[in-house]
This record gives sequence, structure tokens and C-alpha cells, in this order.
Amino acid sequence: MPLARPRLAVVASLLMAACPTVGMGTGDDSQTETALQTTDDPSGTTQTCPIGSEGCACTGGGGCDLGLTCNLQTMICEAGGGTSASDTTGDPPETSIANTDPGHTNTSTGDTAAPECTAKGDGKESAECVAIDANRPFCVDDACVPCGELAMDACKLGTGESRPLCLESGACGQCDVAAAVDAGQCSEEMPHCNLDNNMCEGCLEHSECPATACKVAARKCFPTDNVLYVRQGSLKLKCSDKPGMGGSKDLPYCDFALAAAAAQLGGFNSDYTFVQMGNDDALGYPGAVNITGGDGAVSYAFVHELGTPFDKHTQLIGIGPMVTVPNNVTLYINNFGIVVENGQADSSIGVSCSDGAVWLDDSRVHHARGPGIRSNNCDIHLRRTSVAFGSTEGIDMTGGSLHTVNSFISTNLSKPNLGGGGLHLRAGATVDMLYTTIADNSNEAGKNLGDSIHCDDKVSIKLRNSILARRPTGANPSIVCPGSTLNVTWSVIDSNLDLVDGNNNSKFAAEDLLMALVLDNNFGVFRIKDSAAGEEYFWMAAQWNTGDPHYDYDMNKRNAVPGGLDYAGGDVYSN
Repeated sequence: MPLARPRLAVVASLLMAACPTVGMGTGDDSQTETALQTTDDPSGTTQTCPIGSEGCACTGGGGCDLGLTCNLQTMICEAGGGTSASDTTGDPPETSIANTDPGHTNTSTGDTAAPECTAKGDGKESAECVAIDANRPFCVDDACVPCGELAMDACKLGTGESRPLCLESGACGQCDVAAAVDAGQCSEEMPHCNLDNNMCEGCLEHSECPATACKVAARKCFPTDNVLYVRQGSLKLKCSDKPGMGGSKDLPYCDFALAAAAAQLGGFNSDYTFVQMGNDDALGYPGAVNITGGDGAVSYAFVHELGTPFDKHTQLIGIGPMVTVPNNVTLYINNFGIVVENGQADSSIGVSCSDGAVWLDDSRVHHARGPGIRSNNCDIHLRRTSVAFGSTEGIDMTGGSLHTVNSFISTNLSKPNLGGGGLHLRAGATVDMLYTTIADNSNEAGKNLGDSIHCDDKVSIKLRNSILARRPTGANPSIVCPGSTLNVTWSVIDSNLDLVDGNNNSKFAAEDLLMALVLDNNFGVFRIKDSAAGEEYFWMAAQWNTGDPHYDYDMNKRNAVPGGLDYAGGDVYSN
């Protein structure tokens, strides 16, 4: 039986304002009394007489309706000739006053309080108001108001055009959509809209640099004058096999290795984008991506022309290793399938990285014979990427770091004496996983090896808003990392009961979690089966924080409200 997960409820407190007693006013003639006075009619019937009306009792502060005055001797409102409270210096009857601060009217009592701000009349944002509430940045009549209550160009004029957009929140900003350049909100130099602060920033996605790619670590686009084209040759389309004599659209290099060698002819410190061009006449798939290192740091990007995930030029397929990244090289790979086919041994790896860095965006690393990714003191970043269907470990790390978001490590199995499972870590490796699904992985059966995560020695693991669901057939624990720093919060997990209490985690049986997920065999992605499964196991199991992604693997919107509850794992359930 699954352990029940406590649901969070929002408790609202209602503040009740005390109503004044009949005959007790507020001392403000503009305040309308709604209580009724009873009088005796000569006919013997009892009638009501509204306080403040002619012939009826005055308010407690000596007030009457417009055109009437209060006779302070009889305390009856008269048409004229009586003595008004404003005409006497004597003490008025007792009054009930809730607030006597000058300058601001209390809407419930009519009393005054200090103004929020001082209007300067220049149409600019008020620093006083921004300090009080950023969503009410303008001062009008001593009160802070949102931009939506002013003219359409209030933010443009009020911020000197630095934040010209009036946001739904009432604040001024630069942008409010992901495709901010297309919307005319951000520039090509600062194309990314940070939806947390509605400001334009350097690129964060490759789509924000359509001519090249995004150098994410530096938050800037690769230079447009360092682009080399690659295309497999055929009878109809030619390509160059001589470094330094090709790389244009008209005469691209025949493979990536030639293009990389050509890029290094001019020195090792230049950043290049390599564009794989399509060729329907090509006999096979593009070959392996093997890069040689040098004595200086350099970044490369590997992208392809538009196509489907099943077009030949969008997939790197071979025996492996399919991608080799050496020291001093940071490689960005956008939207590729990296697939091992007919793997022969543990060297048949998807991605091999040593002392460098790899960013895999919207990609997939599948069917490796050895590890899908083997990292030796490398920094690995996965964004909307899957590492799946491996014969051994999904990711094998010696030192270095792993960062994943909206990604999947799934259905990686094991080979005797070769390892297996989702993650295999050692030598102080650090792992930071967010909205990641680690599902259906299995290590060698019956050896007490972690199916989802196995550590040879001390490492550091942070897992948040994620899912752990091992393959339940091997009787292994999901995590085996003795002596390691393990920080698992707001996640759905299949074991390790000590991770539940105080960490907002939810524990269920692995087989139940896998039954609630559906595997996409093309992409190695486990999506939520249906709304009922989502509600029972994954919805409200995660908590969104500022800085977290606003979208999931499929670009479905998350509940991007600070502190808001969300779906755990890489998938948000959507019909």
C-alpha cells in the first residue's frame, strides 16, 4: 500500500470589522448611516426613522443628510435654524473613531491615514511605490497604483523606455513571452525573456540564436562569421574532404571531423558553429563526431538544418563512441539523435567526455552497449534530453558534475561485470537533477546495487521535483550511495523511507509508479499515463521555485508560481 502524501491547504483568515451601535456614529458627515431609529407614530404604530433624515436622530457625531442641520439640544435633524455641530465649540457627543491619522481616508470608517506616496507629477515610476509593491509602481493622488490604471504608454514614459511593457501584474517590464524577439520585445543581442523578472537577457536557448547556436555558459550567441557547413556527399551533391578547402553551403565538408580540423587550422581559440545539412541521397547516416583537443579553451556547437527526428542528417548512428569530447572543449549539441548501432563492447558509447563539457539539448542518447554517457572529470548538462535503452549504465561518471532538467534516464539495463542501472557515480562526482524522471533502470540482480543510482564511494546528489522508479524485478534498492551527501526533496520515490519524513517526498511501490507511466519508445521518455495516474502519484508532489523552468519536456506549461505545487518529473500531464 502506498504511503499517503499530506496535501497542502491554504487557510484564509477573515478579519471581521465591528459595526457601530445604533446612535453611535463615526464623526464623519460623509459616512452614510444604515441603522434605523424607531419612533412612535400618533396612530399607535411603530415606524422607522432613518438616522440623519429630517425629523430623525442625528448621527453620533452631530451629522445629518445634505441640507439638514443637527439641533444639538434635541439631537434631531432639522431643515434649518438648528445648531450644527460645526457651529459650536462645545464638546460633541461621544464618537467612535478608528483612525485619526491625517491625509488618508479609511474606506471602512471614513477616517484618515498617512499617504502612501508623494506624487511628483512627472509621470515617472515612484521609488516609494516600488518599495511598497512593485506591482503598483506609480503614485497618483498620494496612492500607489498599477500601470494598468493609467494610459497605455505609462510604462514607456515612466521608465524612460527601459521597461515599456505594462504587465498583467501591474508592474512595468521588458517582455512577457518566451519568443520575445519575434514579439518585438527583446533584441537579438539580448534575446531571452526571463519570465521570472520580465527582463531581456543573453541567450539561454539555441532557438534564440537562429543563425548559429547559444553559448549557454556565456549567455551569448556564437559568432555568425564562424559557421562551417557539413554534408554527406552523393552523386548529386558534392562535399570537400580537404581541411581549409570547403565549409561553405556550396561546398560543405564531408563530415564533422573534417570540419573540426578545418576550424583548428586558424587557431584553437575560435568558437565555431557546425551545421549539418540534409541530403536525401546520402547512403547512410552522418558518422561519429570526434574532436581533438588543444592548449586553449574553445566552444563548438553542432546543429542541423530543419528536419524530423527521423531524417538521416538529424541522427548520429554507428558503432560508437559516437561523440568524443576532449579536454578544453565545450560542445553544444542541439536536437540530435545519438544512437549506437551494432555495438561491440563497452567502448560502444554514445558520448565520451574527458576534462571537457557537453551540453545536450532536446536530444537523445540511445542503445549504447557501454554507458550512454561516460564522463571523466567532465561537466554534463542535459536539458529536455533522454539517455535510454542502454545495455549497461545510462550515465557513468568519475568526478565532474551532472546537471539535468526536464530530462529522462530510462530503461538502462546491466551486463555482468560491466555495470548497469541509471547512474553510476564515483570519485566525488556531483549531481544536480531537477524535474527529471529516472525510471525502469536495473542493475545486476541480487547484488544490492542501486538500480536508479549506484555509488562506488562518496559523492554529492541533489534531486528535486523528480521521479525515481526502478525496475522492480531485480530486488535491488533504488539508491545505494553509502557515506554520500543525498538531498532528495519534493520528489516521488520508490524506496529509502528515511528520505520521506521532513523532505516533502512521496513514496510508492516502483511497480505502481511504472504502471502510471507510459514509455515512448522513439524518444525514451516516460509520460504520465492519464489524469487519474497523474493526480494520484505525481500532481502536487513537486514545488515550483523562482528560477525553475516554466515548461516541461514537451513545452507544456508548468504551474510556475513561487511555492506553487506542480507535477514531479519531466512530464506535465496534458490531454
